[in-house]
Amino acid sequence: MIYTTQMLMNKYKNYTNPKSKIKRLCDEGKLIHVTHGLYEDDSSTSNVMVSSYIYGPSYVSFSYVLSLYSLIPEFGLNVTCATFGKNKSKYYQTHKGLIVYRDIPKKVFPYGVERKCIDGYVYYIATKEKAFCDYLYTKPYNAISIDDFKTYLFDDLRIDEDEFKLLDFNFILKIAPLYKKKNFKFLVEYIKEEVLRWMNIIIF
Repeated sequence: MIYTTQMLMNKYKNYTNPKSKIKRLCDEGKLIHVTHGLYEDDSSTSNVMVSSYIYGPSYVSFSYVLSLYSLIPEFGLNVTCATFGKNKSKYYQTHKGLIVYRDIPKKVFPYGVERKCIDGYVYYIATKEKAFCDYLYTKPYNAISIDDFKTYLFDDLRIDEDEFKLLDFNFILKIAPLYKKKNFKFLVEYIKEEVLRWMNIIIF
């Protein structure tokens, strides 16, 4: 279970020194200090499950989700999360590793996010389509043509082409304009002109 400092102070308010009680529980391993003002009582809890409590609003996205779906070859060691309006990336080191939070546009933030509840922990995670778009948004390179964009997508970013073709392109086409970046213009053109035609998918 996740606890804030205030929750623990209330829980141990009958002790002479609640702060000493909290510290003792941490020393005994019965409480784990996750980050400033946040504790948990289960050392096996993953960073994914506590990510929404540490910094929010946020959801797990970017390379961590892409690795789960084999869209990129790298294994997601660090948990990567999307947020908005923070203007700079935030990094939190926990006993389980690093959690990274990065901005995406506020208008696109609510789309393609699933709520998960496991063992009393509630967290939010992007669909693979949303994670792909978030990931593309954070990359600084601006393509100059569709061919250049395809090379960048599959060679430079190493997006798996077979897994890419399994994405929900209708959803991507709906949210792509909200990112307001040049690469999304080429992404939309590529999907409409090549991918959907090859796959005989109707654009709604």
